[in-house]
Amino acid sequence: YTILVMFAYQGHHIVQNIGPVFRVFVPMILYFVIVWSSAFALIYWLGRRKRNTTDFGYEMAVVQAFTAGSNNFELAIAVSIATYGVGSDEALAATIGPLVEVPVLVALTWVALYLKAKLAWPTKEASAPSSEADTKV
Repeated sequence: YTILVMFAYQGHHIVQNIGPVFRVFVPMILYFVIVWSSAFALIYWLGRRKRNTTDFGYEMAVVQAFTAGSNNFELAIAVSIATYGVGSDEALAATIGPLVEVPVLVALTWVALYLKAKLAWPTKEASAPSSEADTKV
């Protein structure tokens, strides 16, 4: 609800300051892509190591990548409004965050689905103990 009110209130401010708004878009898009890709690649690399084949699969990579890539813009909006007021430039900057974050993370969802099919992910079945080892106990 708060975000909808902020978008409605800041709409004219965004249109009037379209140049600075677009200057904020590029670093934010780069941030989301770099952080998401780094977390995803790290978990994939850890999963490919022979010692850690079961703990770092696709599900873990997706969860960690989206957790690392997402932000608490709702909290940033609340703090900027409380500190600087609803019509401030700081509130405008905090309002722009979700406008960039949501489409970028949706696009990264499609990237994650593509990478699930294209990369070799470790499976729990491949690392399960064999029945021969169970009978020796």
